[in-house]
Order: sequence, then structure tokens, then C-alpha cells
Amino acid sequence: MTISVNDSGTWRTSKIITVNDAGTLRDAKAVYINDAGTWRTVYGDSSGTTTFAAGTSGTWIVPEGVFSVSVQALGGGGGGGAGHENSEAVGAGGGGGAGAQTFVSLAVTPYEVISYGSGAAGAGTGYLGYNAPSGGDSYFGSVSAGGGQGGRSTTAGTGILGAGGTGGTASAGGSNGANGATPTAAATGGKGADSAYGTGGNGGTNAGGASASGQAAGGGGGGRYGISGATPATYGGSGSAGSLVITW
Repeated sequence: MTISVNDSGTWRTSKIITVNDAGTLRDAKAVYINDAGTWRTVYGDSSGTTTFAAGTSGTWIVPEGVFSVSVQALGGGGGGGAGHENSEAVGAGGGGGAGAQTFVSLAVTPYEVISYGSGAAGAGTGYLGYNAPSGGDSYFGSVSAGGGQGGRSTTAGTGILGAGGTGGTASAGGSNGANGATPTAAATGGKGADSAYGTGGNGGTNAGGASASGQAAGGGGGGRYGISGATPATYGGSGSAGSLVITW
């Protein structure tokens, strides 16, 4: 943006604005006005984008002249549960849930310190009787997009089918993630949930589940091992990582 000044009846665009700072002349980087309670930049450039790596967290300091940011948050996808077969149990794991998504504008003040996190992917598991790890939450201050829950593994000795993981929960203005699928047969694991930005992994048939692709999708569950009397578990696939992007 620029500022125009009236120089004896002629309008001119100011290229540099100089201010007197306690007796020292300094070139202003930007000029702001309060427009009915909303701060606006009328001179200078205060735009930018920051993308936080998945699995990281910390604090972010709002730059000078920034009064509003756009937050794009995706939670990580949950991992797929394990399948198993032995003389007592035949079962398959559930698919991982998808991460939530939240795209909103957030009012901030210059130099404000804001906590953030960018959700990691949930790993597939081979541990029977447990849910696979959930995807990590993505958050920026009060804005959040929860990670999807990991799918449930079958339990040795009971032959159950592991339930699909539930989708992540979003804060106001966002949308929750989809649930992972619960298997319908002992030989094939449940499919991981799709997200708007990724595809869930397919459940394995007498094999381990596939990992998700893209962002925020769930991993597929493992099917039974497929060999009578065999005891190793078939691992579920991993979910895909979430993301956090801030623009201003």
C-alpha cells in the first residue's frame, strides 16, 4: 500500500515516510490506522506465510503490524489396528480415523506469543488388544484440529474384529474427521478414513494394512495372518501427517 499527500494542491505518492522518534528521524516500515475498531495497514507490507513441519510444536511471535492471521489446520490421521490368527483367535484390525480440519481467521496483536503444534501421523500397530496410535493434534492458540484415533487391534483368544478409530474433533468453524471402517470379515482389515486432502489406506487381506497418502487420512487395518496356527500379528498401516499453515 501507499500514502498520497497533497503538496500545495498536487497529490503525490509518498515513497518514504519518516517519523521523529524522540529526536531521531527514522524511516517507518509501516503505518496503521484504527478503522472503527479494526487495525488496517495503510503503508508498508506486512504479509507472509509460515508452514510448520508435522510433529513439531512451540511458540510463534506475531510480526509487527499484523492484527489478523488465517489458520489452516489439519490433524494427523490415526494408524490402523493389527490382525491376528492362531488356534484360538482369528480377527482383523480396524482402520484409523481421519484428522479434523479447521480453516478460520484469528484476531491477534503484534508481538503476541502464540502456542502451536502440527499433528504427526499415527503409526500402525502390531500390538493385540490395543488401539493403534492416534494422529497428532494441530493447533494454533485457541484454534485446533484433533488427530484421528487409531483403529483397534483384534484380541488374541476372542477372535473379535477391531473397531475403526473415530475421527478427530475440530474447534469452532472446523469440521470433524471421518471414522475409520470396522472390518466385516476376519480375513480383511478395515479401511482407513479418507480426508479432504488424503486417502485412507486399505485394510490388508491376510496381510498388513496399507498406509494412508496425502494429509490427515487414516491407515488401514491388518487382516488375519492367514496361516493356520501361525501367531505373528499383521500390522496396520500408518496414517498420514496433518499440517499447520499461517498466513497474514
